[in-house]
Amino acid sequence: MFEILVVDDGSGAATRRVVEEMRGWRGQQLRYLNQPERGANAARNRGVGEAQGEVVVLVDDDVVAPPDWLRLLLEGLQARSCDAVTGPVRLRLHGSSPVRHEGELAAYLTGVAEPATAWPVGGGVVPVSCNMAVWRRVFDRALFDVSVSPPVEEVDWSLRAGATVAFLPAAWLWHEKGREALRVPALLRLAARRGQERGWWLRARQALPLGQRLRLAGRALLTTGRSFGHAVRQRCWGGALTAVGELSCGLALLGLLDQRRV
Repeated sequence: MFEILVVDDGSGAATRRVVEEMRGWRGQQLRYLNQPERGANAARNRGVGEAQGEVVVLVDDDVVAPPDWLRLLLEGLQARSCDAVTGPVRLRLHGSSPVRHEGELAAYLTGVAEPATAWPVGGGVVPVSCNMAVWRRVFDRALFDVSVSPPVEEVDWSLRAGATVAFLPAAWLWHEKGREALRVPALLRLAARRGQERGWWLRARQALPLGQRLRLAGRALLTTGRSFGHAVRQRCWGGALTAVGELSCGLALLGLLDQRRV
């Protein structure tokens, strides 16, 4: 037996109605937790604080799991000497993609095929917050920081918690993305925000030495130029996304952009 906690972070009455319709689903305990909109990390922390079990599994509202996903995730956690496990997140697009290769969207729409590491600030595997199982006691070391946002929220938490993480290739789920998320203006804004957040976090939160920041910024700006060139020559929106993300990251590393001011 397990419990299901639904944390409604200011989404409105429709979510409450759906949860009410699900009560008694397969005999599982289901609890609805409502709060004013405070962001995904605040919602995760609320769920962790209310959870009663010794294992906490986190998902988001736009994922769909195959039937054996939860079993594989929990068996993997129990079989390994680690604090948390995570798995792949496969993008499932409900609309036409503006880019030629799905991998060009992965960094911005959270498509994860292989384990990511905390480079350049650590070498461990980084969990994916919409597909992870964690021993409840690990959250006593650290909760999610409500002041940070994607793409650094998971690496920020895992570093502060000192969490050891294993990647389970078989424990995958779908990440559903609709037409609105695939519009070019929305993707460009998302790339800018995520690049800026990454650069700001490395500079302000990790306090990387100036020399290392300059090297990373130089690399990001070099990638920007190459990606813009590719975008123009090939008429490729994927190249434009990469260029915008890397430009924002490079400028934030140099202190020319601050957190989330795009």
